Amino acid sequence: MSNERIGFVGLGMMGLPMAKNLVEAGYTVTVFDLDAGAIEEAQGFGASPASTGAEVAAQSDIIITMVPDSPHVEAAIAGNGGIIEGIRAESVVIEMSTILPETGKRMAELLAEKGADFVDAPV
Repeated sequence: MSNERIGFVGLGMMGLPMAKNLVEAGYTVTVFDLDAGAIEEAQGFGASPASTGAEVAAQSDIIITMVPDSPHVEAAIAGNGGIIEGIRAESVVIEMSTILPETGKRMAELLAEKGADFVDAPV
């Protein structure tokens, strides 16, 4: 296992179990969700809580987003308190939601301006 710190934004039906698997695999995982209960559940299996996506990004080398659709992705990455506000150069955002191609392209461009990479990996 590597020393990469992983951030996870979106702890719904798919995101929460994915974050849990990463913690169980030995990764340091920082999480954020709009639902405080989901964050508490993630803390229960060893994830560290964050109060915003920006905080997740500031503490992570790889940030995974798993939210419902394009508007949610835009908010999670580029909205107030979003990932873009805390992203560091050479970080990677792996976007796992099913989104419009145009949304992915815009997010990739915004992140590239900060020196970060974007991977569109829908499930």
